[in-house]
Formats: sequence, C-alpha cells, structure tokens
Amino acid sequence: MSVSILGLLLLLIVLALPVALVIVVVKLLRSRPADPRDGGRCGQCGYSVRGIAALQCPECGADLREVGIVTPGSSRPRGAFLGVSVLWLIVMAVVTVYFMSLAISSVMYQRASHRMIFVQAPYWNTTIEAKQSGPDVVEMSVQGQGNVPVMTWEVARDEYQTSAGAVHGMNPTAIVAWMNQCGVSVQNPQDAQTLASADVVIAAAREVAAGMQAGFMNGPHVTAHPTHVMSVYRPRSKWIVLGITLLPVLLTLSGLLWLHRRLRPQWWEPAVVGVVGLFMLAIVAILALRV
Repeated sequence: MSVSILGLLLLLIVLALPVALVIVVVKLLRSRPADPRDGGRCGQCGYSVRGIAALQCPECGADLREVGIVTPGSSRPRGAFLGVSVLWLIVMAVVTVYFMSLAISSVMYQRASHRMIFVQAPYWNTTIEAKQSGPDVVEMSVQGQGNVPVMTWEVARDEYQTSAGAVHGMNPTAIVAWMNQCGVSVQNPQDAQTLASADVVIAAAREVAAGMQAGFMNGPHVTAHPTHVMSVYRPRSKWIVLGITLLPVLLTLSGLLWLHRRLRPQWWEPAVVGVVGLFMLAIVAILALRV
C-alpha cells in the first residue's frame, strides 16, 4: 500500500512542479523594473511612502518597521512566495507520507514467525499454534479447546510462563503438564514416547521463536508445518508513528516561516498557501486513516 501512496504523490509532484515553476517565471517576467525616482514602497501593499515621516503606511496602515520598505534596489516579483511555498509544500507532502509509510511498515507492524504443530497419537491428540511474539519469544496455544491458557517461552532466558506462573527450564514434562492445564488428556504422561513427542514440540517452537524459515519437522506422532512470516499489529505503536510523522510537518512550517521572512509576500499570498497547505494536510490525514 505504501508503494501506491508514494506513487500517487510522486505523480502529484510531477504534475504540480511545472505549474509552480511557471508561476514563478511569469511573475519574474511580469515584474516591473524599479523606478530610480521611487523613494520606496510599503512592503505590505506597495504604496509609495516617499517623503513620509511616519512609521505607518497611509494606505494600508501597516507598521513599516515590520513589513519593511521596498526600495528600487530591493524590489521583488509578486507571487514569488506563492510559487516557492507551493513547491515546498509538495516536496514536504511526499516526505511526510514517506516517513509515515516507513514508520507504519517498521514500527506499527511486526514481522513474526508462525506455524502449526499437530500431535496425533493414541495417548495424545491435539493441535498447537506457535507464533513469535518477540525476539526469541514464542507463544503456544491449543486449538479447539476454547479459552485455554497460553504458554509463553523466552528461549534466550529458558523461562516459560503459564497460568500456573513462571518457571525456569523448558522440558518435555512442562509441555505435558501444560496440556493438562488446557484440558487435554495425556495418557501415560511419563511414558518415553510421550516425552519424545513433547520434545519435538519444543524443537518446533524453538524455530518459531528464532524467526527461522523452517520446513516440515516430523517426530514420534508429531508433524510441524513449515513456518511462515505474518504481520502482527502493535496497538501502542500508533503514538510512535504520529510522533515520526509530526517531524516533517514541523519542518514544513519552519520552512514556510523562513520563506515569509525572506520574500515578504503580499497579504493574499499566505492565505493561498494556507489553503493549499490545509488541502495537502487533509490528503495526508486521509491516507493515514486508510492504513
């Protein structure tokens, strides 16, 4: 999905870039050369303030100390702020969506290994789902038994946890005891063949915890299907994604403020840029809500 979003915005910038460039070029060509006899004009409305002792423009009332006085040597083309700002908004819209897509793919969703383990024996018949819940961590649950306790095994620490509590040292006997907690009747729990089947379950779960691309695993009355990778949603990660997305938004606002100070736009130019900015912000928000 992120590829289609980036493709859409890249198409937008390709179409809008020439338009913005044409605006800047036209404004440059249509700008009048400065009149040497002109003693200066108001930086807000362009009214001539030559010979005026007051610090306020008689036409628009702007404070000349804030809007500045445009002299013949410092005249600027009208519309330059609009063209450059629209270019800046388009570029930063692509950057924002790129950061958002990157954050969603790397933070919001976690790639995890998963496999099904089938135990089919006269003394033990059940299906176990094993899925990776973290680095070297696997969660196992029994299928078809309703609300059953989950076993979480931290392979690196060799510690597993069930409804009975946390215990150090994974072993076949622990698997059989967990089966009894889940309501699965295991006959002859201390039988060598039963413990051998449980040992295969442990080996298959260990490959899931490691995130390995493993194939079929067969043992005494046990068949573990190949592992496959799935995406797991992290509920609390949306705040991290929001924080990452806000970085280019703040950079966009900083760039617009810098352009406003440098180019001293006409009063209507920031209004147009604001409308365009809100439109692009709405597009980014819609794309974010669709994820």
